Amino acid sequence: MPVSPVPSRSEVERILGEPLRIAPVGGPTAESALPLGPSRRGYVALHQWGERAIMLQVFLDARGRIDAIALAPPKTLPRDPTGRRQLRARLVLPFHGTWWVVSGGPTEQQNHHVVAPDQRHAYDLVVWRFGATHRGLGTKNADYWAWGKSILAPTPGVVVAAMDGIRDNRPQVQVENRNAPAGNHVVLDLGNGEYALLAHMHRPGLFGSARGLPASFVGYRADGRHVARGTPVQSQFIRKVRRGS
Repeated sequence: MPVSPVPSRSEVERILGEPLRIAPVGGPTAESALPLGPSRRGYVALHQWGERAIMLQVFLDARGRIDAIALAPPKTLPRDPTGRRQLRARLVLPFHGTWWVVSGGPTEQQNHHVVAPDQRHAYDLVVWRFGATHRGLGTKNADYWAWGKSILAPTPGVVVAAMDGIRDNRPQVQVENRNAPAGNHVVLDLGNGEYALLAHMHRPGLFGSARGLPASFVGYRADGRHVARGTPVQSQFIRKVRRGS
């Protein structure tokens, strides 16, 4: 996997100018590189800034030139009351194949979700191929390798909430569904007071726009006759066959 080039200290000092003269940036205490695509890389680091810390985010183009930079103090995270709890539910990864973790981990540097208590341990997952999450410019949903892939339940559970019919976001638009930030999603009750939210899913075909499929059933009786597999029709009396009957 490609690794982002790290800007030199002189480049950072040249760009930041006055803020550095007020409180010089010390060495990084943590850093990570994030490949965002074939022509864009990100670099995030925590630096000592005087007596405090500051988060530096640098974005670079395909030639390694800085095209955006952001500087902000890291958010103070409250104590995590569930951080040491081990789930009673045994989870498996909710997909087939190999996916890439965009956001995941206990720090803000690794995971932008950690600042929200209900999302503190959330993950953002995508499919990475050929140096990017998408083909071409990624201007269409179908350009993305994850588009249309199946999302699976991570463990047996009961669906207690579901949302569908929300318009799919347009690629490269940061926020579109402001009133439904989770988008099309499912909430599973895993038991023992544990729940799973699977969010940002593809909108399926809606009633009136999809194509119906013949619903055949196995192991039932129609008008007193056993049917191994069939499709009930008007005026029949039907009932499920119990085992041994």
